[in-house]
Amino acid sequence: MIQIERWDSGKVIFEANVSTVKEAVELAVKQKISLVYTNFRRASLQGADLQGADLLGADFTKADLQGANLRGVNFRAAYLRGADLRGADLRGAIFYYGQLEDVDFRGAKLEGVDLTNADIRWAWF
Repeated sequence: MIQIERWDSGKVIFEANVSTVKEAVELAVKQKISLVYTNFRRASLQGADLQGADLLGADFTKADLQGANLRGVNFRAAYLRGADLRGADLRGAIFYYGQLEDVDFRGAKLEGVDLTNADIRWAWF
């Protein structure tokens, strides 16, 4: 059983009888579960399909999102410090006011990405 919880309250917002966090997150996105302010610190989400998810304020600090489908994802005010987004499809993603210090964007598809007021110090492109 994998649980997804909010980082600000610790409240469990989704449970799934799956074996990986990646499977749980993909299932939650497919079921249109709100994942705002969720805790994905250091999560292994390589190749995950999160297209169109609302991840407002979510914490992806040092998460592995290599090769993930993140098209149109709302990362407004999200924390991605040190996250690995190499090769991810980020077309149309919104990082408005996101914390993106030391994020690795090398090889990512960045067409139409909104980085308005995002902190991209030390990010790799």
